[in-house]
Amino acid sequence: MDHDPFLLKLTSFIKPLPSVADRVLYLARQDPVDFKELTKVIETDPILSTMIVSLANSPMYNASGRAVDSLDRAIVFLGQGRIMDSVMAYMTRSIREDSTEEWPLGDLNFWKHCISVAIAARMLAEKMHIPAADKCFIAGLIHDVGKLALLNYDPSAYRTVIEEVVQTKRPIEFIELGAFGVTHANLAGQISRHWKLSSHFMKAISFHHDGPDPITGTLANVVRSANLLAKIAGYCESGNPYNMITTDLLVPHPRVNQEDIQDILTRLPKMVTDLSTLILGQKVDPIPVDNETKICVSVGIGNGEERVLLRYILSALGCETNFGQLKEDEDAIQVMIMDYLPSVAPEGKHIIDFQSWREQQRDIPSNILNIKSLRHWISGKLEDVKAIAV
Repeated sequence: MDHDPFLLKLTSFIKPLPSVADRVLYLARQDPVDFKELTKVIETDPILSTMIVSLANSPMYNASGRAVDSLDRAIVFLGQGRIMDSVMAYMTRSIREDSTEEWPLGDLNFWKHCISVAIAARMLAEKMHIPAADKCFIAGLIHDVGKLALLNYDPSAYRTVIEEVVQTKRPIEFIELGAFGVTHANLAGQISRHWKLSSHFMKAISFHHDGPDPITGTLANVVRSANLLAKIAGYCESGNPYNMITTDLLVPHPRVNQEDIQDILTRLPKMVTDLSTLILGQKVDPIPVDNETKICVSVGIGNGEERVLLRYILSALGCETNFGQLKEDEDAIQVMIMDYLPSVAPEGKHIIDFQSWREQQRDIPSNILNIKSLRHWISGKLEDVKAIAV
C-alpha cells in the first residue's frame, strides 16, 4: 500500500514539510538536543520563530505566566517534544493557506476541530501519565488532514461524500472507502509517513476510527478518545457527526476517571480558542456556555452507553450531572432525563423525555450515535426548561 500510485498521488495534495521544518524535526529528535544549532535553523524562518515564542507564552504551555521574550529562551523553555508541537502547528497554518479548496462546513470549523482533538489528546495523555503527551498532541492535530487531501484531489466527489454522510447516516470513513477506495484516516497516516514522522504516528492516525487496541493507553486509543471528546465539547464540524458506539466510546483506563473527563471538557473551550487564535493567526470566538444559570440534571435512562455520553455532553454544556450524588441546591433548576414521561412529575423537577430523541433517530442503526445532533437536541431542551423556570 505504501507504493500504491493512487495513494502517492493523493498524498501529493498535502505539500511536504518545508526544508526548515524538516531540519528542525530532525534536530529535535536527537539525543542530546543541540539547542544552539536548533536556534540557528529556526531563526531563519520568521513565521516559525514567532510561533515558537508565542507558544512559549501561551497558557497551555506556560502556566506560570512568566514572559519568555527571546527565541533561544523559548526553545529551551519548550524543550524537545514541544518544539515538535510548534513545527506541526506551523504546518497547520501552512496547509490551511495552501489549500485550494475551503472545507465545505467552514474552514475555521475544520481546524478548530483538529486543534481541539490535539489539546484533548495531550490532556488525556497527561492524566494517564503517558510520557508521549507531545506525540498525542501532534497525532490529534493532523488526524484529519487526509480529508483535505481528498477534498483537494476531487472537490466535487468529496462534497458528495459529506452530503452522503447526512443522507445515509453512516460514519464518513465508510462513504470515503466506497468513493475513493481509501479513508481519510489511512491517507493521513501515509501523509505522516511522508513527513518522516515515526511509525507510531502513522499507526495512531491510520487507526483512529478502528476498535480500541487491547493495550489501553496507546497513542491510537488516546486520539480516538480525544476525537470523541472534541465532538462532545461542540467541535463537530469535521464532516463526521456519526460515531460507532461499539468502537468510539472513551477507552476505559484505570488512571482516567469521570472527574478527569469533566475537567477536560470544562477547560477545553478556552484552550481551543486561545490556541486556535495563535496557530491560525485570526481571532477565534469561543463556544458559548451558560455558566450563569445553575442546572442540576439527573440522567435516568436505561442504555448505558447513551447515559454516559449524555452526562459528558451535559458537563460540556455547564450543567452539574449525576456521575456522583447530585447536591441539593435550592438556587438550581432541577431536571430529570428519563426514558418515559411519568404520569406525575416529581415536585420541583422538570422532566425531559429521552424517548422523543430516540424517535427522531429511528432510521439510524442502533450501533451509531450522532453526537452533534444529540448535543443540539439536549441544548434545545435545556433552553426550553430555562424559559419555563424563569
